[in-house]
Amino acid sequence: MFYSGDYDFYSREEIGALVRATANEQDAAIIIEHEGDSWGAYCPDLPGVGVVGDTRTEVEQLTREAVSFHLDGLREAGEQIPSPAAVATTLVDVPAA
Repeated sequence: MFYSGDYDFYSREEIGALVRATANEQDAAIIIEHEGDSWGAYCPDLPGVGVVGDTRTEVEQLTREAVSFHLDGLREAGEQIPSPAAVATTLVDVPAA
């Protein structure tokens, strides 16, 4: 399961449907955060790929576009597409303040 800051959990299949990271359909982990009226997302495996938006739907679409644009740039520059480092996430309990 993948964690978003708004305490939503997504299965690997849901994340895979959100973003297909490379031409051979490799999944990319995306972290989605929500605070107040703002939504944001970033891809830990692709430094510099981060988006903000007014809704979760908007952030998901912007993330698809940002990852695609970033990977196209890496390919055009002849750089290697990084392999995903994230294999799983979990939520741990911590003592309340």
